[in-house]
Amino acid sequence: MIKEIFDQLIADIKAGVTELELVEQYNGEFEEGTDWNPRASACFIQLTGFKPVVKHSDGSSGKSQVIFKIYTGANKKQNKSAMDITEGVIELLNGSKLTIESSGKTYIMTIMAEGMDFISYQQGFEAYVFSLSVV
Repeated sequence: MIKEIFDQLIADIKAGVTELELVEQYNGEFEEGTDWNPRASACFIQLTGFKPVVKHSDGSSGKSQVIFKIYTGANKKQNKSAMDITEGVIELLNGSKLTIESSGKTYIMTIMAEGMDFISYQQGFEAYVFSLSVV
């Protein structure tokens, strides 16, 4: 289930925000000392949590929540706007349905209450992060 959600999330972002040059799993690109060479625009996705949100009377899990951190940004030196890219991703995801193509299962996506934060500016690349709940 988690892998299917992750893969579908990447596919939906790629299809829905065509200005993004790169959409893939986060691999520490914004960590201190990384040698990542920023592109014109990018979106990285990191799985950060999973928990049951509804339990049945027999103790088994019903609905579950998967939490992702979504890193978005763009390179000002390449005339791209990080705010425009980030806003496009937020508008695509917040309150939307995520439908897994292979199974037809549907989940609701919501930007979490802490909102969006600026996290980095390196080599002209401005980056933001927000958390996404998928239930």
